[in-house]
Amino acid sequence: TKETLIFDNKRAAIYDGTNNRFNPLDAADIMAGTDVDYIWAENWQHSDSTNRLYFTNGQQYDGASLDGIRYYDSSVSTTTTTLFTPALGGTRLLYGCRLIFVLKQRLVILNTFEHDTGTGLTDNKPQRARWCQAQGPGNWDDTAAGGGGFVDAPTGEQIISGRVLQDEVIVFFTNSVWSLRPTSDPALPFVWKRINDFRACDGKMATMQYDRYIIALGVRGITATNGVETKRVDNRIQDF
Repeated sequence: TKETLIFDNKRAAIYDGTNNRFNPLDAADIMAGTDVDYIWAENWQHSDSTNRLYFTNGQQYDGASLDGIRYYDSSVSTTTTTLFTPALGGTRLLYGCRLIFVLKQRLVILNTFEHDTGTGLTDNKPQRARWCQAQGPGNWDDTAAGGGGFVDAPTGEQIISGRVLQDEVIVFFTNSVWSLRPTSDPALPFVWKRINDFRACDGKMATMQYDRYIIALGVRGITATNGVETKRVDNRIQDF
């Protein structure tokens, strides 16, 4: 069964094919985003667990009822979405992220918000990639073997956007392009690799995925990245 969800900056709605309309989910607002806090969504589909649509507006959970990461799971409810704040180990909880992907049987999130219940503080990790247990989107504990984990890109720049290209994620930082690549090491299943220093993308939604490259829009023009290099592809557009 395929279901279609749409979002504005406050709520989610699901398509009702019988009555040809979108029915709102949740009894109250679930997001407090502005007009530029676009929704980023990713399907989790696996034979060993329930299919879910994870989504975020890129803002951190406020600790009460708004923002953060949520998911829609028809086996849980067909009228509501569910807040997602998994434990990271110790006193830490995941309070949000900018981007979500599925790669190598794991949920992978970028540019995270992490809350410490001991101090009551939430920190933004703008260079961080974090992942769940293989085939286990409920386990993000990075203190236990076989659980979740994370790796920070060795740069002071911030993650802007990204798209999956075959078996890696092409990630656009403030002034550079990187790839998040899988490894054969179960203790560190992903590593960062810098592709180049090129300001290629200036917006979270300003990227597009193709089979062999990722297109990005930025102040320097329209570029394509194939995992090895980044080039402008708009030179023939004379009035760009």
